[in-house]
Amino acid sequence: MSDEEYNSDCSIASDYGLLKKALPFDTRIPANFDPNKVPQTAEEFLQYACYERSLMKPWTTAKIDPAKLHSIEVREFKEDVLNNTVAPHLLPTQQWQKDKLDEFIEFREYIQSKMEITSKDVLREIDFKERIVKTSPEYEEVMKFSQADKIRALELINDYLDTMDYGTCFGDHVGSWIYSMLSLLDTPLISDDCHVVRTLAKKCIEIRSNYKETDIKKFFPLNLFICIISKFFGQLDLSDP
Repeated sequence: MSDEEYNSDCSIASDYGLLKKALPFDTRIPANFDPNKVPQTAEEFLQYACYERSLMKPWTTAKIDPAKLHSIEVREFKEDVLNNTVAPHLLPTQQWQKDKLDEFIEFREYIQSKMEITSKDVLREIDFKERIVKTSPEYEEVMKFSQADKIRALELINDYLDTMDYGTCFGDHVGSWIYSMLSLLDTPLISDDCHVVRTLAKKCIEIRSNYKETDIKKFFPLNLFICIISKFFGQLDLSDP
């Protein structure tokens, strides 16, 4: 396209749409126009804008030196490889997952309606890891947790799961804490919080893969949290078939 054709097209397009003139103004640059002078009036400013536009090309291209591309650092991100081997009869059925997810959503909606709004963190971290093993969460306490408290509690639970003996699973008290925190979490999650929840699901998958039990009932808590996190919190790549 020649400059004349480009200017002609712009002239036609200026009568329509976004290019239509908002104010009547003569776009011709005056003979006495000085591009080095700082515009003092609105008219001079528009004249300067027209002058700058006249210097622009209809399009520009970039000259790339292929030799310089070899010096650019390339980072490789590898996908997580999880040990997710478990006997098929120990995996949850689709119906079981649907039923448990419906139960979780119903409980979550109920508990969320009773939550107290708090702006102060109240989680006691000092003895938390001991508490989750020995006692279940107290309603009056966890209902006052801020979002930061809930995420921090899940982080501490993740730390505890790392200390478990190979081939074992967590007890009922720990399971109650996990279920409570997932029920109380505000959504949507920010990326950092989502990472904590996703890490919990991955740890459950690892524990399940190494669990030495053969009774499917022993796998229910692990299957449950993998189901909730993958399907409710959108980590579908971690979900069971």
